[in-house]
Amino acid sequence: MKNLITKAQKDPFIKNSLVYFSGLLIVAVVNYLYYPVMSRVLSVEDFGEVQVIATIVLQMTIILNVFGYITINIFTNTKDKESARKSVKELEGAALVIVAGLSLVALLFNTYIDAYLKFSSVMVLLALAVMFVLNVPFTIKNGWLQANNRFVDMSVAQFISAVFKLILALPLIYIGITINGALFGLVFATLLSLVYVSYRARTNIKLRDHLSENYFKLIFKDERLKRDLWYGFLIFLALFSINLLYSGDVIIVRRFFSETDAGLYSGIASIGRIIFFSTFAISAVLIPSIKIAGKAKENVKNLKKALFISLILGGIILAVFFVSPQLVIRILIGKNYLSYSPLLSKVGLFVLLASILNVLFVYGIALRKM
Repeated sequence: MKNLITKAQKDPFIKNSLVYFSGLLIVAVVNYLYYPVMSRVLSVEDFGEVQVIATIVLQMTIILNVFGYITINIFTNTKDKESARKSVKELEGAALVIVAGLSLVALLFNTYIDAYLKFSSVMVLLALAVMFVLNVPFTIKNGWLQANNRFVDMSVAQFISAVFKLILALPLIYIGITINGALFGLVFATLLSLVYVSYRARTNIKLRDHLSENYFKLIFKDERLKRDLWYGFLIFLALFSINLLYSGDVIIVRRFFSETDAGLYSGIASIGRIIFFSTFAISAVLIPSIKIAGKAKENVKNLKKALFISLILGGIILAVFFVSPQLVIRILIGKNYLSYSPLLSKVGLFVLLASILNVLFVYGIALRKM
């Protein structure tokens, strides 16, 4: 047993997993304070809308994680630092162009989107578009931190976002600015976390570096960038499928059920996602630990460790959902949501499966298994 503990202490993968998991655990506590607090200061209907907004932010994160994973892959597997910086600079510029274009298209169709998802204000889509663009440089710089095993800095950035989205929103909600107050908190929390990672990450890429570059031309003519973007598209398909498994249900329920039912279900779903976010640290540590050239045995060992830790951690949380669903719901989001307690273990089981799939997909992504 002593030897096992000593080996674990010396294992870089386990050490990094423990560091990042500890950071994420603190962040998770603060993040999940958001739901019990919001479920108590907002009506069930407004809470349902905030949950849909949070789910769309998650979907946006999936798109942007594509660029983050490519960034990690470049910084991890490119020995020439200047060549890596140039590749990532071009990637960031291309990402800004793509994301700005997608945001503009969404804003042009805002009337249809607002009606389809029953948004209460045109400000919802505008705020989401702003967050989408802000998250591009955040994701790239966060990718640099992850590639360099700077998991403490990554945790601090997420902590800033988790704290300020609540602190900035609450005063506005208390004076009657409900949904727009929540949006204000989300946007400025994103901005503050971007400021922090910009300070901590040494990518040497600034906004002015993009102004002299024609990224429309680069996207279509630069072979290296085209390969990276094609790789990114395949990553997107993989990650989007995982994301649908653990978060798409909230959007579907919002569309086809009453606002009250959607609000109640979204509360249960927010608890179920605890499993995914508690195991996310494991896959985050896995990707920079994978080397494409000459490290096959070590790569497989790290994959097995990641799967084992994810199963144990997610399984413990799922067991709690099975044994005491009503107690968990009462503590986390309040008694108003108890009528949906039988669904908690079922949601948790699917989320655990999605978490295991996520580890496998991340492993393939790190190896550039197209």
